Amino acid sequence: MSSRIYSHTNGNLLSQHLFYVAKVMDERALFDKELAFVLGICHDFGKLTSFFQDEKILKKAQKHKAKSNHTLISIHFTIAFLKHFGISDEKVFLIAVFVINHHSDLRDMTSLISSFFDGRTDEELIPQINDLQHRIEIIQNVYQEELVELMRQFNLYKQVQKSLLAFDFETFLTKEALKESNKNLKRLRNTFSENSHNYELFFKISYLYSLLIFADRSMASKLPFAYEAYQQQTTVKSIASNLIEKKVSSFKSPKEDIRQRLFDILDHQVVSDTISHRNIFTVTAPTGAGKTLAVLNFAFKLKEKYQKEKIIYALPLTNIIEQNYNEIRKILLQFMGDKFVDNEFDYLIKHHYLADYQINEHTDIKDALKIVEAWNSKIVVTTFIQLFYAFSSNEASYLYRFSALQNSVIVLDEPQVLSAEHWLLIRKMLFWLVEHLEVKIILMTATKPLIFKQDEYLELADSIDFEHFIKERGSRHKLIPAFDTNHSIESLVDFVSQKIKGKKSVLVVLNTKKSSIEFFHQIQEKEQDYIVYYLSTTLTPYHRKEVIVQIQKSIQVQKVIVVSTQVIEAGVDLDFEIGFRDLAPLDSIIQTAGRINRHFLRKTPEPLYIVSLQKQEGKLFGAVSYTHLRAHETVLDIVC
Repeated sequence: MSSRIYSHTNGNLLSQHLFYVAKVMDERALFDKELAFVLGICHDFGKLTSFFQDEKILKKAQKHKAKSNHTLISIHFTIAFLKHFGISDEKVFLIAVFVINHHSDLRDMTSLISSFFDGRTDEELIPQINDLQHRIEIIQNVYQEELVELMRQFNLYKQVQKSLLAFDFETFLTKEALKESNKNLKRLRNTFSENSHNYELFFKISYLYSLLIFADRSMASKLPFAYEAYQQQTTVKSIASNLIEKKVSSFKSPKEDIRQRLFDILDHQVVSDTISHRNIFTVTAPTGAGKTLAVLNFAFKLKEKYQKEKIIYALPLTNIIEQNYNEIRKILLQFMGDKFVDNEFDYLIKHHYLADYQINEHTDIKDALKIVEAWNSKIVVTTFIQLFYAFSSNEASYLYRFSALQNSVIVLDEPQVLSAEHWLLIRKMLFWLVEHLEVKIILMTATKPLIFKQDEYLELADSIDFEHFIKERGSRHKLIPAFDTNHSIESLVDFVSQKIKGKKSVLVVLNTKKSSIEFFHQIQEKEQDYIVYYLSTTLTPYHRKEVIVQIQKSIQVQKVIVVSTQVIEAGVDLDFEIGFRDLAPLDSIIQTAGRINRHFLRKTPEPLYIVSLQKQEGKLFGAVSYTHLRAHETVLDIVC
């Protein structure tokens, strides 16, 4: 006999919803699968109250809406059932408290548990317990008949079945049991204090929380069809691993070309034994050496070799995301044709806060947005912010994607832009992904940040003598320290004007938005033969993208000056005849140098002048952003 107790207004029985949420969590979890399953069957226990059924399902007006809340009573039930199941580890109870509180963002344990006793026992819990005492038969029907029968049908967790059948709901639903449960919750505050710096526990909580909110949302639609749709989404949709190789072979580059050499060496290593038992890889090569396609090809083949679910390609800036996303999309269109067009979102998505999506007639917009939000695609192109927040934020909207990172290949393009003060945290995050979620990681850059120790990664481009190549072909650029004058904005304008005579394309990179805006206006007034463009985060990402497109067109036919902050340093494919860089750390200077004679269009090395720009009071622009600037000035004087 059906209890007719519902989880949602679409007619889903509560027993169905609990079971399928638990089943999805069990299938997705890479560790603690049994715990994940138990959390799934317990998470909505509170929906059994008549208060929830009347207000949320039947839409009856309620005088006391707190009584229809279902999270707190569900937490009490979960801990009681875990104890009944034989678990005594208080860290597991901590996990349960955080995870079952799944309708809000993760909170500090002290404030979270304190909120449970802020009048909620009398206002919420006692009325709910009184109500459920008169619904014992209904509870037993949901948990000990319908739910156990579903578990038997799928032959899942016989010990959990036995524990459910033996659980005494009448004893649990007494005021004495509630008092004891409240004492247990208060003790958990001390347990949390003792483990507040335990990042392993934090990531474990975040991961299981992510599994629950993913499963809960996925199984909120009509069942069992929602589960069947989930299974179809997780069915392997293959992308041939040699698509990038096909694209590169069409270029017909000579073997001695540096881009081809880098591509061939990475391609050879991915099929060799040298990468066995390695999980973190780096590709360190000069700008313009063809890292993007070489690394993408390596990632495609690495994904196939180790049967990974997806590639997550993360970059620092939205304009670079659009540039690289479009390049990947063109390749998939060229070699996959209608197979890609008909199911584009299954194969490739971009995800950042300004992304626009083109939906064709084959795609339902709701389904497409679900795929994007869940990163349920074979290739995900996104920002560092979206990636790192997915496993370090406390917000459900980000943590929803934590479990989507598992069993993937993650590519970090231009990681040198990550602040050094965050390297230790990032290192711990990435190691945890490798050790627990079976992730492979690739860092690609011209200036490798020291996030990992040398024995912790495999450098894939070590065998290439880039210095020999540069000597053989000739250097693209030369760094020229020009520290004899501490420039004001006005004197720097004059200095630039003297040096750019006869040059068609000029890049000026300054440390702050304020100095760059002042310089832009003055150079625009002084050099009226040039079109002067401005780039910084003052512009919206969409506007920056438009400006970069305009520069790419103008630089071919007109005299151009681009004034920018360091926003131009990461991955922007522009090529200038001469450059000027305000004093900055060496890695930033090298990144700027990568935009000077980027494509070897000129045989002689072109200059990048390193200047010292000061405010009126004598302080360096950017001294707040970059510490120890004078030390970098000394180093440049020595090496250049």
